[in-house]
Amino acid sequence: MWLSDFEEAIAAMKEYCNYSCFDSIAASAFGDSFIFQPRGPKDFYFIYFRNNKKIVKQYFDTWQKPDHYEIIYEGDE
Repeated sequence: MWLSDFEEAIAAMKEYCNYSCFDSIAASAFGDSFIFQPRGPKDFYFIYFRNNKKIVKQYFDTWQKPDHYEIIYEGDE
């Protein structure tokens, strides 16, 4: 993974999301996505998928309710 991968993910978040300030940005264990945690107490986070540029807003209960998420940007499918 390169620094340019982070730059690409940050640029996509700036373009498609209304959030410009994040408490943390982390790469997934396999490096196939980035997790963006918005600043302040929020019950959601964003995932940017590197392979297709898709951005998903997931909630902390998505693991219990698999349909509880929003697609922010469809990406290059």
